[in-house]
Amino acid sequence: MVLLVLILPSLIRMEDQSCSIRYSLKCLLQHGSYHAQYRPVRDVYISKKNQIMRKHVAYNTAADFLRTVVYIGVLLIAGWEIYQNPAIGLGTFTLVYSLSGQLQTITGDCLVGIMVLAQNIQYMQEFFHLDELEREQTDQLGAAVQTGDILFENVRFSYPKSDAEVLKGISVRIKDGEKIAIVGENGSGKSTFISLLCGMFNPVDRKIIVGGVDVSQNPAAVRDAVSVVFQDFARYEASLKENIAVSDPQRGATDAEITELLKQINVNDVVEQQPNGLNEVVGSFSEKANNLSGGQWQKISIARAAYKKDAKIMILDEPTSALDPVAEAQLYRNFASLTHDKTTILISHRLGITAIVDRILVFRDGSIIEDGSYKELMAKNGYYAEMYREQAKWYQ
Repeated sequence: MVLLVLILPSLIRMEDQSCSIRYSLKCLLQHGSYHAQYRPVRDVYISKKNQIMRKHVAYNTAADFLRTVVYIGVLLIAGWEIYQNPAIGLGTFTLVYSLSGQLQTITGDCLVGIMVLAQNIQYMQEFFHLDELEREQTDQLGAAVQTGDILFENVRFSYPKSDAEVLKGISVRIKDGEKIAIVGENGSGKSTFISLLCGMFNPVDRKIIVGGVDVSQNPAAVRDAVSVVFQDFARYEASLKENIAVSDPQRGATDAEITELLKQINVNDVVEQQPNGLNEVVGSFSEKANNLSGGQWQKISIARAAYKKDAKIMILDEPTSALDPVAEAQLYRNFASLTHDKTTILISHRLGITAIVDRILVFRDGSIIEDGSYKELMAKNGYYAEMYREQAKWYQ
């Protein structure tokens, strides 16, 4: 009877899990998602699941049984001692009973803690592995970037542990203050080009020069001169002001100056909608759980890029992907206010914006296959013109 009481909870858990699996399979069948091609995967999954469940039940049952046996054993010994020497008294038995229960609880918690630690050791090892990575070597005495001039000389690049070349001999010069659009299909090398420019990776054997500074020799200096809006922009659990000013903490602009900047680039509506304006704390874990929408967060990321005062280069990677059409049109109308005299690189799948830049670089299979202004590339009637006409059909 005692053994049945010990193993009953484990049997119930096993039955619940079995029912859960049967219910999931039933749902798959009812919704038509189950196909014969997935049957081997299902069988392997259920087999492994059953093995784990059997081990789980066996170990839990053994642990519960041993813990109960020891507990009962302690009480029996205490009772026997009292029986032999009644002077010890019932109080001693009660004390032993209470302490045994506490010891049982503490021991169980320790074992659970050891198990959790063992499960997380692999993740802890990955964390400490970061400290073992090679430190970035930078020229601390090198000159700062003074201009937004960019030079790529026959740059080739493959990602670590891969033989496939993502960039295949990229050679291009972008003049200081020039407005460039980079277009091309997914996987053509656009994002890799930007990553190399920001010093996130080093090319195999060629140099990338930004404002006279070799990116591989002094990436920190280049990053100080670059302001970027990435597709996966950061969302900080902080006030709107802190979210914007984090790009240039040394600037120390006043609230009035930040507000004026937001008006210039037409993203001030996000701040105006908040009860505390720039001081409103936003984010999923904020006190009021006042999280912003995707489009609002993207506007804040654009403001963050514009706030970086001494940046010589601005990179906008799909800056309107989360914006509605009206907000997108407003941003492009204020393009000059946003970029000023900075060298600007705009990556976008929406080719309509490319008409307002100076040059367009067309990427394909890791190479630049076309380079020219909007009018030049349309007159050329090549790959860019083909992409443009295909996209234009959706707006007709």
